[in-house]
Amino acid sequence: MAYVKEILDAADKDITTLKQHFGNKYFRNLMEAAYFEDKKFILPDGVPPYKENDLLEVHTSGQFWQIARKIDVFYRTDVKPIFRERAFISALESVSKPEAQILIAIKEQKLHELYPNLSIGKLREIGYFAG
Repeated sequence: MAYVKEILDAADKDITTLKQHFGNKYFRNLMEAAYFEDKKFILPDGVPPYKENDLLEVHTSGQFWQIARKIDVFYRTDVKPIFRERAFISALESVSKPEAQILIAIKEQKLHELYPNLSIGKLREIGYFAG
């Protein structure tokens, strides 16, 4: 499986490359959290205090996909805020620095600032998001 950063980098250059990832439900989880208000993380604004690591994506991409798999914990209202915040900090500390930046951008729903060609409008144009 490709690294999330690789997918996003490629899509930022040519958004149509996302078509090959339409069936990836974990990537879809990330994209929905990045753009849909009802999937916005219920976490304080800004960058939380966390310890960056120097690992490369090759060592942490599996962990990133695990985070994507369980991303709903960050926007579910039945999860206690302290658990949600600790889980997010733990997630940031378990991935590479660039991946942590992606997670923070998703949390803030500002992924389009890291990847300008990944606007909601362009995603709808290629059929990634309907309507």
